[in-house]
Amino acid sequence: MFHSRQANLQLLASAAFLLLISQAASTAPGLEGSLVSCSVENEVIDLPIGPGNPCFVCRCKNKSVECTKEVCPRLTPCKGEIKKPEGKCCPVCSETRESTSCTHQRRTFKNNESWFVEGCQICHCQNTTVKCEPQKCSPGSLKCPKGKKPGQVPGACCPQCIEESGVCTSYGDPHYQTFDRQMFNFHGTCRYQLTSDCVSDQFTIRMRNERRYSNVYAWSKALTIHMGDSVIVLHKDLQVKVNKTTVDLPYYHLPYFQIIKGSFTITLVSQIGLQVQWDGNGFIEIHVPKSFMGKVCGLCGNFNGDSKDDFMLKNGRRAISAQEFGEGWSLGRRNPGCEKLPSEPRDSIMSKCFNRLRVYWRAHKRCWPIKKQFANCHKKVKPHGYYGSCISDVCQCSGRRCECEVLMAYARACRREGVTINWGRRNTCGVSCKGGSVFDDCVPSCQRTCDNRFDISVPCPSSSCVPGCRCPAGTVWNSQRTKCVQLWDCPPQVRELNTII
Repeated sequence: MFHSRQANLQLLASAAFLLLISQAASTAPGLEGSLVSCSVENEVIDLPIGPGNPCFVCRCKNKSVECTKEVCPRLTPCKGEIKKPEGKCCPVCSETRESTSCTHQRRTFKNNESWFVEGCQICHCQNTTVKCEPQKCSPGSLKCPKGKKPGQVPGACCPQCIEESGVCTSYGDPHYQTFDRQMFNFHGTCRYQLTSDCVSDQFTIRMRNERRYSNVYAWSKALTIHMGDSVIVLHKDLQVKVNKTTVDLPYYHLPYFQIIKGSFTITLVSQIGLQVQWDGNGFIEIHVPKSFMGKVCGLCGNFNGDSKDDFMLKNGRRAISAQEFGEGWSLGRRNPGCEKLPSEPRDSIMSKCFNRLRVYWRAHKRCWPIKKQFANCHKKVKPHGYYGSCISDVCQCSGRRCECEVLMAYARACRREGVTINWGRRNTCGVSCKGGSVFDDCVPSCQRTCDNRFDISVPCPSSSCVPGCRCPAGTVWNSQRTKCVQLWDCPPQVRELNTII
């Protein structure tokens, strides 16, 4: 009974279908007469068969009209949203920001996103197309909103507005100044945690100290930075390893970090705002954005704006001395090179120095720039702690210029307070700048040379600088002759020769 009823329904549907075709035969293009026939092979015949059902397609096959149901294609994978448009049979994948993304150097960027690449280039993603062009710096000074300052961003040759930061320094035998400006001395020889993000674990900086020049004092031997999936080791003599492989500088791992080399220092700049400077001999300067305030721990303190509670240990207890504080941040006595602290107290070493008149006067002469050349900075940065550290370093270090790191630390502290000084490192520390160049504790990281004299992105502003040699004002560096020359004495470049020809 059921099968007989279903057959009757199919016959009725077929009859209705033929009736609709015969009614449209006289009006549909390509049809002849009232019979369902056509003349243009494979032409789509628009027949009113089942209004609202766009899944049937009728074509001319062998002079007859054949109607078939459309087969919809698969839409996987679809990065956008699958929708069925009105009046269409098959769903479609609607485009979103992700479906118009760009791929460049094995990284994916969203539509309208911009990023920096090596060689002072900036790239843009526009509807799956990548376009790169030279970075163009604004001729005027960069104005940043409150809470930000001009600074460096990985890959950027022009200054950018970055978050204001706290600064921690380690220098000399070693001496320390925390983010909250607490100064102390600690002379252990082991591995120590300088600072670390103790909340979200975004970075860790560790230092290894060794005996040098003395059987009492210690100096920094290497610096290890853990950041993301990268381990960066800064060795003596400005050698750098990234993930256990020695690398040449400048080194780029964009957008995460870059490492550049000046005349006397290495500078690491990271995407998270962490910045590290290292002179290969024990001078360390660490900048941490203020967004990490109260979130860091280690020998650089907790960065909470209060210098009185900087001596916090791992267990939350406050150390009663610099020695206990330093030992509390040791990373293991079982490591090779770790020694017990010297039994002879620091005061005893200093008293011996003062009792030996010749040694004392030598120390006094070498540290005198802090009192003389730096006099215009005394109101901004108190000199007493730096001067005492300098005397101590020179007293226990014979035959070497051990005052240089203290002088550099004081010079850079003055520079951060906006005080410009000329401390004559060339005469004080035996630094030889070649070809008429002069030493400066704040040399732009990209200087004007004969090779880049047409590039408007150089020189960089003093907000992104490193200690090194620079050409005097009005001159540029000629790499062929290895000396500073007047701009018009530069050899012609390819673009100039083409113009002449």
